[in-house]
Amino acid sequence: MTVDASEFVLAEPLAQPRRLAGRALGAVWIFCRRKPLGAAGGLIIALLVVLAILGPLLAQHGPNESLKDADGRVVQYAEPGASHPLGTDQYGRDVLSRLLLGARTTLAVALVSMAIAAAGALLFGTLSAYAGGWVDIVIQRLMDALMAFPGLVLAMLVIALFGNTWLNLFVTIGVLFIGGFQRIVRSAVLSTKASTYVEAAQAIGASHPRILVRHILPNIMAVVIVVVSIGMGSIVLIEAGLSYLGLGAQAPTPSWGRDFADARTVVRTYWWLGLFPGLAISLVTIAFNLLGDALRDVLDPRQRHA
Repeated sequence: MTVDASEFVLAEPLAQPRRLAGRALGAVWIFCRRKPLGAAGGLIIALLVVLAILGPLLAQHGPNESLKDADGRVVQYAEPGASHPLGTDQYGRDVLSRLLLGARTTLAVALVSMAIAAAGALLFGTLSAYAGGWVDIVIQRLMDALMAFPGLVLAMLVIALFGNTWLNLFVTIGVLFIGGFQRIVRSAVLSTKASTYVEAAQAIGASHPRILVRHILPNIMAVVIVVVSIGMGSIVLIEAGLSYLGLGAQAPTPSWGRDFADARTVVRTYWWLGLFPGLAISLVTIAFNLLGDALRDVLDPRQRHA
């Protein structure tokens, strides 16, 4: 009996992805079993991503479509029912459709703003801790000055001065979180910098970029992941607050914060207009916090063995 060696050559590349997929599924199952609240938060966030992607397909009506009855009259303030599961607003717009499409706005602002905040925190926190000396002093004093301003007031000032555009909104929210995040990154870099393997790399003459890329940055990624996951909830709240004040997403773009603001004068009579956008904002914020706390317990060795 002869054995074709090519079978083993082909089987090995196929087996490797299967093993990786099995390990990933196993890690997810262990995480769900040990941290059920964190898993619930992750499930809500995954649902938010799905809604953001498939929102236009799932929405039965356009976000700014004024619905009319058989007589041609606008269906204003229709209570939740079979035709409109979450009711309609003062313009006859379907609340459910606006919530589905508003998820895309919320997720886009959170992701882009957090990317800016994380990049700035990694840059300034790592440079400050690794360089030390006057570089550390200058960067930290600049961050102290940035953090001295109330976040919401600073965002309102910047948007009022430079205009209410998507770019200004992303950059403003991202910059607000750089100060606090870079302090956490700086602390992690200082701790890692004092490790024996970093000292050994310095002793054998490894260059500074190599030490940063090969030894320091990979070992602080767990801290960055936790900071990002928890900070996303805060960014959702900031975006909703700015939209509530008219400084965030502008009409006709659907936004949970703007819908909540539109309902503030009639919410006692038409309760569903403020209830559902408020629940969406609260639920997503809590989900990010639950997931962040769970990831902190799993990724931090000190928490893991506590």
